[in-house]
Amino acid sequence: MIVVLIYRKVSLGTSLVSGAVALGLWSLMSPLEILASFAHTMVLPKTILLAAVVSLILILSHLMESTGQMKRLTSSFEGISSNIRINLTVFPALIGLLPMPGGAVFSAPMVEAMSKEHDISRADKALINYWFRHIWEYCWPLYPGVILAVSLSGLSLKTYFLAMSPMTLLAVAAGYLVILSPLNVLRKPKEEKGSWRALISEMSPILIVVIGAGICGEGFALAAEQGTLPHPPPEIPLCLSLTAGILWILIRHKTGLDPVIRLFKKPSLWSMVYLVIGVMLFAGILESSHSVQQISQSLADGHVPVALAAVILPLIVGALTGVCMAFVGATFPILYALLDASGLSHQIAAYTILAYCSGYAGLLASPIHACLALTQSYFCAEMSAIYRKLWILTAIEFCGGLIGFFLALHFIK
Repeated sequence: MIVVLIYRKVSLGTSLVSGAVALGLWSLMSPLEILASFAHTMVLPKTILLAAVVSLILILSHLMESTGQMKRLTSSFEGISSNIRINLTVFPALIGLLPMPGGAVFSAPMVEAMSKEHDISRADKALINYWFRHIWEYCWPLYPGVILAVSLSGLSLKTYFLAMSPMTLLAVAAGYLVILSPLNVLRKPKEEKGSWRALISEMSPILIVVIGAGICGEGFALAAEQGTLPHPPPEIPLCLSLTAGILWILIRHKTGLDPVIRLFKKPSLWSMVYLVIGVMLFAGILESSHSVQQISQSLADGHVPVALAAVILPLIVGALTGVCMAFVGATFPILYALLDASGLSHQIAAYTILAYCSGYAGLLASPIHACLALTQSYFCAEMSAIYRKLWILTAIEFCGGLIGFFLALHFIK
């Protein structure tokens, strides 16, 4: 239903809310139960904090644009590299190193700025931003989904990283071949020698966010271990670092709060917030209706072959939720129980590769994945145009996972 509404050009937020209501009714939830689930989701700290994170990202991006800092940043990088294809991918990939909810919105203005002088379609800009933002989540140990997969599988982080890092390399290669290579762009001659000092200076708000989030996160984790503070939600360090980046721009450019106030009057900000709420409401109904658990358990009870279960379970949950932690947390315990019952526990590394790549393929292609929804909304791209190449990219990654699975069966014990 959600996909049909999206293709009929209904707003993503409304499509998700409608899909949540339909899922609740299909799961035999009463209207009052659906409303209760909505009310519960709306007041969850995660919902409020995620909306705050997306709002702060948009404010930071707007300030960098309105003060001219975004233009200076892209110009300083172009002075160092004249390859537009590299320039387009650097910022999404850099920001992708940090598990930032809605982080695709952060890099989107940079992709837009880099592509202004080139004939690049909205769909291609959205794909560049979306795809290269997500090349790290297969193996980068800062991502919660990776840490959870390592924990549940019992594999060492080193083994997991070595097994999954080729998927990141494949994602880069696939992105280049499918998205970047066909672009009608020319290598621009450097108008002047680039300065790394200027680049770092103009990039300072982004560095404050990335480094600040890491420091705050480690500080809170250490305080929680010592019992000084309760462990805060992961969005808190990000909110603090984003606020610091915004304050740095306001102080540096002496703009006052007028640009921020003007942004709050624009519909674009509130449509993004509505979209975030729609994603969370749908996730809330999924949890309240126990749909994910029912699908997973029915496949397990039907004695589906383990390899097929390793594909189907994560793929379905990844597509339904658009969240890495969801498909890992909901399906990996069932998969490992099936492996144990089948006497295949010694092949857990191979099945982990297959399951993770399957789930991630579903996640990347999911229309309710927040980053895809936010990117599509930012660039005002046709979702159908995005999917023409996204299907190819996810198919390549899935095939890479299959190859990794068969190689791991023989080489990883």
